[in-house]
Amino acid sequence: MKILVVGNGFLAVPIIEKLELEGHKMYVFSRSIKSGISSPQIQGDIFEVDKVEDVLRKGFDVVINTAWITSLGKYQSDVINTKYGDFALKLAKKSSESGVKHFIGFGSCAEYGIRFSPSVAGVTQLSSTNLYSAQKIKAFHRTKDLLMETETRFSWVRIFQPYGLNQDYNRLIPYLINCLKNQRQIEINDQNSLLDWVTTRDIASAISWVIKHPLPIELDVGTGRGHTNLEILTHLEDLLGKCKNLQILGKPLLSRPQAVLGSQSPLLTSGWRPKDSLATGLDWVVSNE
Repeated sequence: MKILVVGNGFLAVPIIEKLELEGHKMYVFSRSIKSGISSPQIQGDIFEVDKVEDVLRKGFDVVINTAWITSLGKYQSDVINTKYGDFALKLAKKSSESGVKHFIGFGSCAEYGIRFSPSVAGVTQLSSTNLYSAQKIKAFHRTKDLLMETETRFSWVRIFQPYGLNQDYNRLIPYLINCLKNQRQIEINDQNSLLDWVTTRDIASAISWVIKHPLPIELDVGTGRGHTNLEILTHLEDLLGKCKNLQILGKPLLSRPQAVLGSQSPLLTSGWRPKDSLATGLDWVVSNE
């Protein structure tokens, strides 16, 4: 297949590499050119509609939109979320008009809001808690309504807690690895929440599966297993040595919020399974640091 990936960031690169290995003809459209990507890269502003239309004239079977703000500390409330939401809809519209057979948009487990039980795509009610999740939900609904009137297949893939190679060093796992390696003080604010950590190579595998199999519109990518931040630290200590200076800032809670994939998720019931456990995933990341 001829596939266009919009964006060349943390989640996009493993997907590009996975689909390249499977023999697909890949193209990448982003604001910057990234070294290490062997597929043709097209540089341009994703918010310029004319440029997007020019790219789509190359003719694609599948378009995968990974572009969205992810800057730690600002992504939840930055007004640019609205701009990314509008772009997602415009890209879907232009893709369909250009004959794209399958449009894949990236959502987030944040769309489920604060929960105390696992989430299941297409069943669990969506609930926004900030601008980021609100715009993700809005983009999903608007794109779904738009593409229902076309012959373009639509998949909205909600990613749970991703980790992998070359992640922002301010994110939890790179932060913990750096502190353990350099024996710096570790501060953990949340010792209660259960998060479903999924490797970027498993996310790439899931996207490949979505392309190959007829599935519902709403899909979740996770492992179905939740872990606290303290459990992550314990696994990393097994690989890198004990933390000598740990400061827990958050207080224990009676309730335990969670962002965990439910066992009845359509992706899991279709037969896809993640290959990484938390232990193998963390070992992969640490070994490649």
